[in-house]
Amino acid sequence: MPNTKICNSCGQQINAEHVFCIHCGANLEKQNSSPTDHSPLQGDKNSDKTTVENKSNNLNALLVIILTVIVISLTLRIPIQRVILFFIPVAVVWVVHSLLKKIEGS
Repeated sequence: MPNTKICNSCGQQINAEHVFCIHCGANLEKQNSSPTDHSPLQGDKNSDKTTVENKSNNLNALLVIILTVIVISLTLRIPIQRVILFFIPVAVVWVVHSLLKKIEGS
């Protein structure tokens, strides 16, 4: 069996050679886990709470974007398809920013 370790972020068992966790995307180089550590991860309530808060913030931001599209469309009497086309680049930038934040471990 190849050397494995436990991800400190999600508690999943992963290959010791990986730089990022294949389950949650956490940066494994910043973690101080032994390559042969097979003990289960003790629940870190703070990291779980932070993950839930991040997901909640992402959902809130998505809802704000959707509501903004609808309000602009109705207020300016512009077909919603045109407003959506305007917000596609905004959504792409938002997704890329979120991914970069996740990779950096912020």
